[in-house]
Amino acid sequence: MLDVLYLDILTSSRADRTLLVSILSVFVQAGELQKQCNHRWIMAMKSIRRMECSLFLKPGGVQLALLDLKSLVKVTNIIEFWHKSFSDFLLDASWSKEFYAYSANSYTAMAKCCLWLLSPDEVGIFNR
Repeated sequence: MLDVLYLDILTSSRADRTLLVSILSVFVQAGELQKQCNHRWIMAMKSIRRMECSLFLKPGGVQLALLDLKSLVKVTNIIEFWHKSFSDFLLDASWSKEFYAYSANSYTAMAKCCLWLLSPDEVGIFNR
């Protein structure tokens, strides 16, 4: 039943669907990775600033993309889901359909974020 509600909220969003899926996928996959190996730097991938860098978005791009998802997502310096079932929904292709959070793009964005985190100057290699 919740899957119908989640799909309705996601499909009614005015944000670009590809961008929306990328943002949600990076967040969900970072959460899954954190469950497997609980390192502090994995939490940093959930940072809005770092996510914008790794997805090549302007500042405020993540907040703008998630604007219509306030009932599902809390956006501060990091992204948080209000309900754990939303993460489960995004990880199940039969429920989430085109919003499925498993894609090569999410892993590419996470790899970019890791490289950004490893950069010695805190500016990130993508800003050079």
